Amino acid sequence: MYSDPRQRAWFVTVAILTLTGCVGQNSMSSYARSGDTVVVAFGAANDPPQYPVYRAEDLVAELIDSQNITRAVRIRSVINIYPDPTSPSAAEQGSLNQLGLRTAVIDLVDSAGNPYSYIAPGTAKLVIKRTNGTVVAGAAPAGNAINIKILEGTGGPLHPFTENALGQNYMAALVARPQVRYRIQVVGSYQQTLAAAEVEFRYPYSSLAGRAEKSWPQAVYTRADSNMEFSTRYYQEGADQVIKVLMVNPDGIKKTTTSPAEVYRGLSLYSAMHFAIVWGDSDLLSSYPPDTFSASTITGAHKFLRVFDVAGTDVSVNFNLVVE
Repeated sequence: MYSDPRQRAWFVTVAILTLTGCVGQNSMSSYARSGDTVVVAFGAANDPPQYPVYRAEDLVAELIDSQNITRAVRIRSVINIYPDPTSPSAAEQGSLNQLGLRTAVIDLVDSAGNPYSYIAPGTAKLVIKRTNGTVVAGAAPAGNAINIKILEGTGGPLHPFTENALGQNYMAALVARPQVRYRIQVVGSYQQTLAAAEVEFRYPYSSLAGRAEKSWPQAVYTRADSNMEFSTRYYQEGADQVIKVLMVNPDGIKKTTTSPAEVYRGLSLYSAMHFAIVWGDSDLLSSYPPDTFSASTITGAHKFLRVFDVAGTDVSVNFNLVVE
């Protein structure tokens, strides 16, 4: 399937990386030259707010060489990597989100895509920041340094992964789509067992003008809880486009469990009531990067939340819909 040995090696190395733990901040290769590609795990890919969903355009990277010279380098992709859903690592309370790795693919090149003529050999450090300058990884206060041994000479980027998957190269096919993430949050000390939650979004149908239907906003469940039934509806009503999200668990949704066996038997937790509204071409043909649809259209939508306990009583007053 993968004819290029480096391509096969990349996928094997990614698989190995997922076994190293969810908080590592290391380069997958300890050595690199100017122009080479490094793949860095920089923390857990857990759900927000503690661990935001990043895309390449949200971040910048710098390489500080052994002579303390700082150079901007290019982030090609940011990918969240999770274990196979049938693996032992995925079994913890039915949630893959606790065990994922956030991973950046970084080319050691300048803004024009060219290798630097000289990077001092020796131990260099990668620093990853948000575009506003806040450090995400590689320096205080974010945590451990990401060290790379720079070798003399000039290299070249990792295989570009031009083979198609869903109409785009493999690397782009793994990148998170533009999105707004939500969770249903309990208010105060309420902790009765729930049966279902429904969220309705209403936003202007006119905001979809000129966009292919497959790129319209859609709801996606962001927890790997196999006990939760997640379904959606999409329709136009007057001047509104409507998204309806329904989360149901006939065995109950509790704030806390009395034992892990409750989850094993089918129970879900309040913390499983997470989802995202994503947009962009679902076949990945035209929306990377950027996508012109505005997140404010979703965050500014009229939203209606209803929550029901196991007796069918509307207990919505005890819950809020929160942007992560």
